Amino acid sequence: MSSLYEAVILSAAAGRRLQLADGSMPAGHNGPWHDLDTPVRTTAHWAILFQKAHELTGEPSICQAATAACDYLLRSEARPYGMTFHCRNAGSAKDRCNGLIGQAWAVESLLSVGRARCHQPYLDAAIAVLRLHPYCPARHGWSAVEIDGGALPLCRTVNQQVWFAAMCLEAGDYAADLRERALDFFRHLPAAVRFLRTGLVQHSFDPGTTRGQRLRGWVYGRMRKVASPSQAAAERRMQVELSAGYQSFLLYGIAMAAARVGPNPLWGPRADRRLLWPCIGYLMRAAPQGAGDGNRFAWGYNPLGIEMAYVLRVLGAPSAKAEPRAASPQYWLHRQIEAHFDWQSGLLNRGTGDPAILAARLYEACRLDDCELTLAGATP
Repeated sequence: MSSLYEAVILSAAAGRRLQLADGSMPAGHNGPWHDLDTPVRTTAHWAILFQKAHELTGEPSICQAATAACDYLLRSEARPYGMTFHCRNAGSAKDRCNGLIGQAWAVESLLSVGRARCHQPYLDAAIAVLRLHPYCPARHGWSAVEIDGGALPLCRTVNQQVWFAAMCLEAGDYAADLRERALDFFRHLPAAVRFLRTGLVQHSFDPGTTRGQRLRGWVYGRMRKVASPSQAAAERRMQVELSAGYQSFLLYGIAMAAARVGPNPLWGPRADRRLLWPCIGYLMRAAPQGAGDGNRFAWGYNPLGIEMAYVLRVLGAPSAKAEPRAASPQYWLHRQIEAHFDWQSGLLNRGTGDPAILAARLYEACRLDDCELTLAGATP
C-alpha cells in the first residue's frame, strides 16, 4: 500500500534528475495538439510539484529545484520581450503565448511558490503578466497577448478563460483590480456557457453575445448541416471529443476559484443547478462506462482522475443517478494512478502520447490531501 504523497515525493526526486542546468524541464508537445512547446509549461508545473515535495520532506535539493524552475521563468528565455511567456515556438499558425492558458500555467507556479515563500519577485512577475491582458467588461472575458505584447482577439475557449480568471483570483490578495475582474467573469459565466448535450459544456464559447447573435449562430449552423452534412458531422464529433476531454479540466479551474473565494459563492444556487451539478453529474454517470476512455484529451493528457478528485473534494457531488463510488475522490484518483503512474521510474508517464506533459501534470494532485492508494504494483 502506498499514498498519494509518496507518489509526489518519488516523482519530485525523479524530476530533479531530469532538470537541466538552467532550471528548465524537458518540454512536451502539448499532448494531442503536437505543438512545438518551449520548456515554460513543464517547468511551471514541476515548480509546484517540487515545492510541495519540499514542504513534505524538507529536502534542500528539492527546494533548490523549485527555486531553479521559477528563476528560469523570470529569465529572458521565458519572456524574451519582457511581456508574456513564450510557450510555443514558431513553426505553426498558432500564437506563441499559447492563448490565455499558457500564461495561466506559468503564472500559477510563480503565485504558488511565491506565496509559500513570501518571495516578492515571483509574485510581482505573475501580477505584471496578468495585468497585461485586456479585460472586456462588456463581454466579460480576456484577450490573449502575444509574447511581444501584441493584442490578440478575445479568447473563445471556455476552460482557458476559467483558468485565467482563477489565477486572477489567486493574485487577488495582492492586486484588487485582478480580483474584481475575476469575480465579474465568474458572475457572468453561467449565462455564457453552452451545452452540447445535458451536462456537457461546449469547449468553445462567445461570452457577451446577445440573444439575437446566438440565434443567428444557430441558423448558420443549421444551414451548414444542410449544405455540407459530412463536414458538419465531423466538426460536431470533434467538438464533443474536445468538450468531454476538457470538462474535468474546466471544473478543476472552477474548483480552484471556489476554494479561493471561501464562503462567498461564485454565483447563486440557481446557477449551481444549471452549470455545476449537471457538469459534475455528466462525468459521474460516465464512470461505469469508462469516462473518457479512448478520448485523446482525457486521462493521458488532461489527468481526469486527479482533476475529478479535486473537483469532488472542493465542490462535492450532486445527487445524480450514478454509480455510488463515482462520488468518491479516491475512486477517480486511484484510476489515474493505477493506469498512468510508473512506480519504478517515479513518473506519471504511462499510457500517454506525451510522457513529458503527463509526468509534469501530477502537480495537479498537490492540491489534494494525502490518501492511501491500494493499488496493484504500488511498491515505491
